[in-house]
Amino acid sequence: MTLQSTAEAGSVGGADKYFDKVVKYVPADVVAAWTAAVAVIKGTVGIPTMWVLLICLIVGLGATYRWTLRQTAEENQPPATKQAIIASVAFLVWVLALGDLNDALAGIKLGDTAFWNAAYGKLILIGFTLVSGRL
Repeated sequence: MTLQSTAEAGSVGGADKYFDKVVKYVPADVVAAWTAAVAVIKGTVGIPTMWVLLICLIVGLGATYRWTLRQTAEENQPPATKQAIIASVAFLVWVLALGDLNDALAGIKLGDTAFWNAAYGKLILIGFTLVSGRL
């Protein structure tokens, strides 16, 4: 991963193009860690599954932010804060799209109606993927 450049697009080391940004913002390593953690958590009996998943989500968000800053660090350059924030949001979007928190979110009610539907995570992922390359 590298910092976003202000150089002209197409030049060596130039600004990332749309697809480069979309790929760069998805923290695949942290999403893979989340997927592995979910498999372990859901395969374990006798633990408060939803609470452990929520703790893993919080840890994953923090890890994504710090990991992205560390991967993009360049000497004499400001930290890639924007990229780290977008990567953290991307992690959250992927978690929602994977549906591992659907049960917890569906338990939140707005009146008599459930706050969350599994389709929302997938729709958010589609929208985020289209928009993130423009950021």
